[in-house]
Amino acid sequence: EGTLFPMPQIELIFNVLASTGFVVVMACLTLLVFRRRIMHKSRLLVERDCCFYEQLWSGILQNCDSVKDLQRLKDCVLGIRTQGPGGAVQLLRSGNLGSQSQKSIASRSIQSFHSMFQDSETYSGHQKIDSLDQLYFQAHCLHPILLRKVKTWAMCSDGLFPVRTETPGSVNFSKWTDIHEDFTLSRSVCWAKVKSVERAIEKIVRTYKHEVSKLIDICRQSIVFESISDLTRCLISISDDDDVNILRIKNRLDLGYNAALSAGYRDVCMNLRFSSELSQSLGLEWHVCEVQLV
Repeated sequence: EGTLFPMPQIELIFNVLASTGFVVVMACLTLLVFRRRIMHKSRLLVERDCCFYEQLWSGILQNCDSVKDLQRLKDCVLGIRTQGPGGAVQLLRSGNLGSQSQKSIASRSIQSFHSMFQDSETYSGHQKIDSLDQLYFQAHCLHPILLRKVKTWAMCSDGLFPVRTETPGSVNFSKWTDIHEDFTLSRSVCWAKVKSVERAIEKIVRTYKHEVSKLIDICRQSIVFESISDLTRCLISISDDDDVNILRIKNRLDLGYNAALSAGYRDVCMNLRFSSELSQSLGLEWHVCEVQLV
């Protein structure tokens, strides 16, 4: 008498809280176990990839000619002068790239959602791009230009591309010199697509701290080679291309490179801009794309 809750109700409340706490604890433990299991599987996959890449790399190092080719590749990379103001970031064209012609309705409607979707306040000088919508507009416009260039570089260096086979999920690699003459085969090439929006947002948030201008691999392509010498020939072809400004090169095929940083994976990765008349007429000469030589 005089208490706010009778004893039976207090016991009921206590039992409910205890049951709820037990459920919460069990849910947390389940999530923890599930997370550890996923992490374990991921670690096994990474270790398997590392072993595979290390076996390939060991095979290359056992060939004296390949080691000499790696040194020539290193000298070639060191001899290439990277250029372009602003470095490897996405920039706006001076003066008019921020015009309404490149601002879609989607861009204006989602500016209030998050800072990564907002346009820059001014467009004077070479200002960094702040609009993810605008960046994707440029990437989709530049995609066919990059694709045409990649085909040209592969033609003069015996580059290969993945081609779909009749087996679902399976691909073979064929030289572009053979592919371009076969209409059916050319339609089966698995070209790299523009990076998905979901993956782009994830990378911006997790890696670049919401800085959209640092996302420089939305538009990308890869060329595969059977030898280091062919890869070097392609690199020379790219560096000699008057329409290309190379901004940055990562030579993961360098003998001194620590492959543990990329789970054993190695390639020559470069970021570049196109300064051709076509890219300039479309306002794309400041968009940075990525090319991987594997």
